[in-house]
Amino acid sequence: MSSPSPFNSVSFLDHLADAAENISQVVSDQDVLVNQAYCEFGQLQRVVESQSNEIHKLQELVSQSTQEFDGKMLELSEARYLHKTAEVTIKEQDWVIKELQDSLIESHNLQLAAEALAQGHGVELSQFHSVYKELCHLLNIEGLPLEPVTTSTIAPMDICAGPSG
Repeated sequence: MSSPSPFNSVSFLDHLADAAENISQVVSDQDVLVNQAYCEFGQLQRVVESQSNEIHKLQELVSQSTQEFDGKMLELSEARYLHKTAEVTIKEQDWVIKELQDSLIESHNLQLAAEALAQGHGVELSQFHSVYKELCHLLNIEGLPLEPVTTSTIAPMDICAGPSG
């Protein structure tokens, strides 16, 4: 007895048709999946490019901010230097002002002493002038001009002898 051939049977052909249909469905599903993958890859690529652009913009902002920060730090450094220089200058000016105040006080004290001395000499000169006028009146030599006193030595006999003529 011979067994029927599996290749001739209808069931085998049905089985092959089902398998071919399944393979066709798998290929179709695979094409759909590949297309979906391409779409998702394209979307991801656009997201990456967008984020790359955003990253580039952020890098530019960071660079600009760093430059501004460095500029501000330089300005701050210069301001600190100017502040320290100003402090030194103020201390020097305070010292000069104190010296000037001390000098002014000393000058004022000298002025007061000079005024007191001049006032004392003024009293003496006033007294001398009144004595001189009285002597001129008594000696009847009014109207003689007063001559400045020189530093030469005057002998007592020159005073007693009177004017030589």
